[in-house]
Amino acid sequence: MENVITIETGKSLSYKKVASFRKKMQLSEMNEQVLMFIDKLKDLGLTKLGPMLSTTHGMEIVGQEQVLDIEYLVAIDREVNLEEPYVYKPELKLVNALYVRHIGNPHELQDVYNHIVEFMKDNGLQQISTIYNVNINDDRLQFGEEPIIDIYLSINPNSF
Repeated sequence: MENVITIETGKSLSYKKVASFRKKMQLSEMNEQVLMFIDKLKDLGLTKLGPMLSTTHGMEIVGQEQVLDIEYLVAIDREVNLEEPYVYKPELKLVNALYVRHIGNPHELQDVYNHIVEFMKDNGLQQISTIYNVNINDDRLQFGEEPIIDIYLSINPNSF
């Protein structure tokens, strides 16, 4: 049975006091880099408020390896001065976004992305942001819960 992908329009995503980490990395490095990011926040006495977000700004092949320009973001409990490669952002806000909830294997996200692209094409919509993945239950996956990922993509509100 094929998964039914339901796309909602006119959604928004907003977080205040966000710590960000962006780097070009291979898939094999991602888990280690995320753990280092979270450890850095803990070392600074910061508390993670809510789920981890990620967005991919680009992809390239270096040698035989796929390298992603990926950014991880998380709301934190207070303002902070962060040193490179970490960045503090007062706010993350997406408006007029397409929204899909994906429950299950993260490896199936490409199918969801393809569906969103087809939806935009069919409806004459123009993408104006990268795709943001919100890992709703990232803190409970070690207990065997199925991943829940909310996907947001801002579109141009103008009509042409």
